[in-house]
Amino acid sequence: MQRSRSPLFLFLSLLLSNGMFAQLPRLWGMTTSGGANNKGTLFHVDADGTDFTVAYHFGDSSGYAPEGTLCLANNGKLYGTTNLGGSGVPGAGTLFSFDLTTSTFAKLVDFNISNGGYGWGGLVAHPDGKLYGATYGGGGSGGSIFSVDPATDSYTILYPLNQATDGGSITNRLSIGNDGLLYGCAAYGGTNGGGTLFRFDPSNSTYTKLHDFDGGSNGSTPYGSLCDAGNGWFYGATYEGGTDDEGVLFKYAPGTDTFLKLLDFNGPNGQSPWNSPIYWDADQLFGTVALGGSNGSGVIYAVDPNTDTFSELYSFNVLDGGLLFGNVTAVGGALYGNGGTGGTNFEGTIYSYDPATDMLTTLHSFSGTTDGLSPRGDLVAAGTATGVNELEAIPAFALSPNPTNGRFTITLTNDRAATLRVLNAVGQIVHQARLTRQTTALDLGLAPGLYLLEMESDGKRSARRLVVE
Repeated sequence: MQRSRSPLFLFLSLLLSNGMFAQLPRLWGMTTSGGANNKGTLFHVDADGTDFTVAYHFGDSSGYAPEGTLCLANNGKLYGTTNLGGSGVPGAGTLFSFDLTTSTFAKLVDFNISNGGYGWGGLVAHPDGKLYGATYGGGGSGGSIFSVDPATDSYTILYPLNQATDGGSITNRLSIGNDGLLYGCAAYGGTNGGGTLFRFDPSNSTYTKLHDFDGGSNGSTPYGSLCDAGNGWFYGATYEGGTDDEGVLFKYAPGTDTFLKLLDFNGPNGQSPWNSPIYWDADQLFGTVALGGSNGSGVIYAVDPNTDTFSELYSFNVLDGGLLFGNVTAVGGALYGNGGTGGTNFEGTIYSYDPATDMLTTLHSFSGTTDGLSPRGDLVAAGTATGVNELEAIPAFALSPNPTNGRFTITLTNDRAATLRVLNAVGQIVHQARLTRQTTALDLGLAPGLYLLEMESDGKRSARRLVVE
């Protein structure tokens, strides 16, 4: 499999070869709390970690505590849902849009249970031009599936779910299969009470239950969605159930109605996944697990759909972030996401991860009252930003050899001094030093095992794994 190089190296090469600033993608997301009203924020940040800006502070009237993911519609606006607040009775959240051109927030619907409620997941843009989403409650006993027409901003409930038979309480976005139909997971209900898998045809509003989770060894409470791997299988995960009741990774083939459990999460390999993996290419799917892993704060993992091999790529510690309720978003050759806690201020982080170099970079640490705290949903790329004035501050470094017998060399790739920390598998700092030379050779006498190397410069951090054999 061929992957592109790190965005950081691409940015640097563009600057050096062209002598000008490069255009970068701009990433948008939301926090569930914090900000001026302590009700959450809508923010953007450039892909290099610069120009972090709060575009909107949520409040009681606008709706607040957004848990889901923004959606970019074909009219150039972002659409989203909040989980609480608004003017409905009771205040069960809102549907809103945000105009990227004018930076204008518009509340479109006040949820009030009868017309939907508690918008945990967000929306997806379908090729038919409409947006589709689901609510955790309201409409039916298990919530509802709805559409939004961005040409008119009209909102329509398409199918109210009966939790006992259909399953209900959808907590994540619907996904679009290669057949153009919508697929998803209902977290609760169904025949066994453990949730369901379903398909929805937007052309005729037909809902089809595909699978009932057993609520036990084969999984329970699927909080995520489904990922079409393009080989006839959909991949997903459950929050609970399995041998250790920490969730399972599974795949399902609608064509043959075949369900297979692939992995039991057990803590060391991650626990309590909130999302399905995402498609990267025919050989690789990527996903996150909210907790657990080698360092205890969540995991980025890969699955090879040809062999169903699971690999832990990066285990978060509290400085990286943690509580990975949001999934990774693929932009170019890198993955971007949110940590719901941790970081410099322990209020959450925005990170990028480069699969080609196994490097994680913390782009932003939330501080609470000024910019929000506890981001939950995925990041969305919308628009571009010019200017990479702070790019050279990102502490990029090369590491060789890796694995190593204990001796290794660190090369700083942007000629800036940085602080190095070496952490063991339980998060203890076993070595710390200030690196001022471009190349530094180290022999720390480390025992065999897995270590984390963190580099910090001017408040920005990068990290990668070191294997000592």
